[in-house]
Amino acid sequence: MKRYLLSALTVMFAIAATAPTVQAARESANSLQVRRLEYLNTQGKAIEDIQAERMERLDSRNKAVNGR
Repeated sequence: MKRYLLSALTVMFAIAATAPTVQAARESANSLQVRRLEYLNTQGKAIEDIQAERMERLDSRNKAVNGR
């Protein structure tokens, strides 16, 4: 009986000891995912800006050619 009680207490202490680590790992994974999404969002905005600038240049070239 003592052996079962000691085993149960050992398991409870082990779970209690690892719970903060598990929680920190989950939070770390979530913050990593947030950082990835922010990076992808920033990259998407940069691509949109580049494409808009290209379109403006093409438009100005077309206006210059058609204006002659």
